[in-house]
Amino acid sequence: MKDTAQTNSVIYASVTACKLGDVTKARQIAQVDIKNNVTEIYNWRGEAHPNKPNNIIWSFTRMVQGENKGLRYSFRVTEDQFQYRRQTIDQS
Repeated sequence: MKDTAQTNSVIYASVTACKLGDVTKARQIAQVDIKNNVTEIYNWRGEAHPNKPNNIIWSFTRMVQGENKGLRYSFRVTEDQFQYRRQTIDQS
């Protein structure tokens, strides 16, 4: 079972899942997670050390910062995320 789920607004119906990270095509409008005291999920990536090729340097990217409030199944969307008047995008 996944710990989190995201709801996105997309600019066109043809936007695919691989484009969800592109804010010009998709914007996250909600995120929910199961209530399990896990609030952050990270992806880890290994790269070869530049001076010691047999060693790996690990770096992480936080992918999820959850609320730990449990799942919700319905959402009220009242704002078009792609209105031409919208000047800023919250990427936090």
